[in-house]
Amino acid sequence: MRKKGFSPGRFVVVLILFLVLFLPLARVFAASTISVWLDGFDFTPLHERWFWIREDPSYWQPFAGNLRITAKQTGGLPDNILLQKAPEGDFVMSTYVTFTPTEDFQMAGLVVYLDDTHHLTLGRAYCTPGSQCVGSGIYFDHVDGGSFVGSNYATPTTASSVYLRLIKNGGTYTGYYSENYSDWILIGSHTPAFTPDSIGLTAHLGGQIASEIPADFAYFELFSRVWQDDFHTTVLDGRWSWVREDGANWSLTANPGSLRITTQQGGLIGPGGDGKNLLLQEVPIGDYTLETYMDFKPQEDFNFAGLLVYLDDDHFLALGRAYCTPSVKCVGNGIYFDHESSGELKGSNFALPTTVKDKAYLRIVKHNQTYTGYYSEDGQAWVKVGSHTPRFEADQVGLVAHASAASTAAIPADFNYFKLRADVPAELFGTSTLGTDWSWIREDPTHWALQAFPGFMQITTQDGSLFGPGGDTPNLLLQSVPLGDFSIETATYFLPTQNFHNAGLLVYLDDDNYLKLTRAFCNLPPNCLGNAVYFDHEAGGAVVGSNFATVTPGNNPTYLRIIRTGGSYTAYTSPNGGDWILVGTHTPGFKPDQIGIVAGSSNISIPETSAYFKYFALHTRTNQLFLPLIWH
Repeated sequence: MRKKGFSPGRFVVVLILFLVLFLPLARVFAASTISVWLDGFDFTPLHERWFWIREDPSYWQPFAGNLRITAKQTGGLPDNILLQKAPEGDFVMSTYVTFTPTEDFQMAGLVVYLDDTHHLTLGRAYCTPGSQCVGSGIYFDHVDGGSFVGSNYATPTTASSVYLRLIKNGGTYTGYYSENYSDWILIGSHTPAFTPDSIGLTAHLGGQIASEIPADFAYFELFSRVWQDDFHTTVLDGRWSWVREDGANWSLTANPGSLRITTQQGGLIGPGGDGKNLLLQEVPIGDYTLETYMDFKPQEDFNFAGLLVYLDDDHFLALGRAYCTPSVKCVGNGIYFDHESSGELKGSNFALPTTVKDKAYLRIVKHNQTYTGYYSEDGQAWVKVGSHTPRFEADQVGLVAHASAASTAAIPADFNYFKLRADVPAELFGTSTLGTDWSWIREDPTHWALQAFPGFMQITTQDGSLFGPGGDTPNLLLQSVPLGDFSIETATYFLPTQNFHNAGLLVYLDDDNYLKLTRAFCNLPPNCLGNAVYFDHEAGGAVVGSNFATVTPGNNPTYLRIIRTGGSYTAYTSPNGGDWILVGTHTPGFKPDQIGIVAGSSNISIPETSAYFKYFALHTRTNQLFLPLIWH
């Protein structure tokens, strides 16, 4: 990512080159709990999610693999503020900018934006030295109602190229900068009273008379818990798949900015559904929220369009606008929330009449095994439709529009967006202190850090190993195992090069009884495949079963997941957080009592290297026992 003669740390060199050379730039990676979006500005036009405030196309352009925005005199408000919609909840955004300001108030960097009088900017700037300025440096400004609020946290630097990072945690935004992508310096924090709705990049002169100056942005990266498809492209995102696709009856161009699915004869109600063009993607782990906004005016029984939670044609939940001739269970054109199991409708359809007869915001919130449907006319005030608690485990979610088995009505359903928010509790490592759930085994504080690489937990390997009797790996970061079944997940940047560098997830009883799913290096054939993912099981100080060595496409980041079901633990890995590969399953004879992350080495002296953990997610599932209502 860093493309101009830089010299970061040994890990960072490979990481940055990987991101630049091998990741498809400007794409979204679907993690079950974390969404990662990276724009490397290596193509034109700009990605569809970007929009400009006061665009002047003569002052921005692609330049040597960067986005160049030239700060210019405007006589007023700055031009060419490049923005995209801010994600919901907490997030981390970062960039790398080359910019050498020499005059008041030339500035380039990250912006968190509501409007021209309410915003935060973290950037490289110049301000004549004085009580609030240090000349050439990093500044973090907070503007509310057109006035500066709090400190600008002026931090001197003469570096022409800097990395900038902003972390949102609750209502607080914390800024950092680095000159080498390894050593990060805390700038400061602001907690604005307003709620920004956009984020992005800016290069401006602060409304002052100053010389024009170019700012070259190498990339923009965003981590968040929310994935949204605005259907602004002409090709569907790769995570989508169709059930019974009919390409003649869906389009991304018929109503630009929306996905149009035209209803056809067929449906899902009753045994063996045959509704066409079910648009689906993998369900995230644990709790989540689905949302869409659509325009659809049904005319006949049982025209339907909306959200779908799906196992198969006989097991699903569907929340949408439909028509059903008024009766005890129907209200005509309204919102309905259907639950079908084993080909039979279960419970109420929660028929809800609406004033508006076409447009609708729809939302399904999953919590444990219960799904609750909501409807809104404006996207702000939400009305609860009802709740279902199915006995099946849906594995896909998405959108649906169909007529019925008896109707051939061809009615367009236009979906403006689809939003998926993972509600799994996740440690994003975005603060300066660990949560109280964590504890260390053999802590060595000189070999772990939260501030050296903001937004990541950095653990540096040392001599020591868990293999064999009486392990001694330092810095095992653990928390208590929850009751019942659960899943754990992480994403780590780690490049192992020596036997036995390893970093990943740990399920732990003690040093002689554990499971470990890691990216690791091992060159001892036939059981090892070099740099790969390994799932190890040790009991009583001895290795048990296979290590399930798995070579995966790409090295960084490596997504790792372990799912406990009963007494068995099944491991998965993914190169992008969306396409999961089964690694293997172990069923240990011991009962682990802790889970967490590990970065280790071996008992022979080999070079240290660092693992950077982006997050740790834990999902627990309350065990449910379904008993018959009538005993025979």
